[in-house]
Amino acid sequence: MLIFSGAHLAAAFRRRKRLTAGLSAAAGAAFLGFAVKLSLSSAA
Repeated sequence: MLIFSGAHLAAAFRRRKRLTAGLSAAAGAAFLGFAVKLSLSSAA
C-alpha cells in the first residue's frame, strides 16, 4: 500500500514542477526557521 501511494505521489510531483518547487522551498524555509530559533534559544 505504501509503495503504491509513493509511486502515485512521485508521478504527481513529476507532472507538477512548480508545486514541487514550492513545497521544497517551504520545507527549506521551515528548516531554516527552526535552525534560527534553535540558535537564538541556545544563545540566550
